[in-house]
Amino acid sequence: MPSVIARPVRTALPLLAALLAAAGCSADGGREDSPEATREAARAGQTQEEAPAGAIGDPVAAAEVCDGALSPEAGAALEGLTGASEFEELGGQEAGDAAPADLAAFADGLPASEAYYEDFCVVGAAGAGEPSARVAFGLREAVDVPGTPGPREVRYAAGDYAYATDASAIVVFPCAGAGAGPGDPGHVEANLWTGGDSPATRDAQITLAVSFSRALAGRLGCLDGAGLPEGVPERVAGG
Repeated sequence: MPSVIARPVRTALPLLAALLAAAGCSADGGREDSPEATREAARAGQTQEEAPAGAIGDPVAAAEVCDGALSPEAGAALEGLTGASEFEELGGQEAGDAAPADLAAFADGLPASEAYYEDFCVVGAAGAGEPSARVAFGLREAVDVPGTPGPREVRYAAGDYAYATDASAIVVFPCAGAGAGPGDPGHVEANLWTGGDSPATRDAQITLAVSFSRALAGRLGCLDGAGLPEGVPERVAGG
């Protein structure tokens, strides 16, 4: 699995609480967990947070949500997962979160981020008042791909490592220059959580995650070498 940069975690309090609980330690000390455990705890925190503060702006089509980060295939995937045709971006708990997704500003800020994951966009079906999908990104130093996939993990040909599993998808892609300073980590990891989930939704989940990744890689200037395909990625045999 990708290794995490040794930086302090800067996330919303509910997510931090979930991380600490999953790690079995308190805020003042305790053992350090592996990157795998940290990632799983972060994903759990995404589902355990309190309800978002509310919709930001008017309902829009899938092609317009999250600052236009979704390809036509990803837009269709979001519609299929939710059964909706119009969507709203949802604000987080902190006052500073109540703003529409801004891809350019997010890309500018990511190199200096100290968070394990930095939220980019939370989206829900129009009028539902709850999230249908949430995507976050983090910087990574290396990619260590496990030889054996997890029992419900479906791997895909995208980036250096990509898979979809229960209610989520992960994409890790190379991106030279994504980090600030001489300690440039060289990789970016996308973490997608979705409300709708079944073994039949894996292609939809990875299509969303790869589309968000392509949009960010384009802004970071590393799309050409990121290995992120357009449309629906192919499944890896045996993965």
